[in-house]
Amino acid sequence: MALSVSIATNFGIPATYWNIGRVEDNFREKSNNITLFGYVNQAARESNSQPLAGTTTVISGDDYTPELARAQIYTIIKTKPEWATAEDC
Repeated sequence: MALSVSIATNFGIPATYWNIGRVEDNFREKSNNITLFGYVNQAARESNSQPLAGTTTVISGDDYTPELARAQIYTIIKTKPEWATAEDC
């Protein structure tokens, strides 16, 4: 599973395929720090190309749950304004 949304990168090429690369649970602060990596497309990811970009988003408050499943994380991320146009892929 991943998210499809076009986001500009520092390379002048948009990343359109975003997948979770890292999840860190912060039990003390009750938050999940999620790092997503962006690739030019799904084929680039599947061929083990380096990501064009990476970004971190935080899940906290009522959305926080320790050890969230990946599918749950993607669902929560899509509720954030910067990911509102993202679609599952």
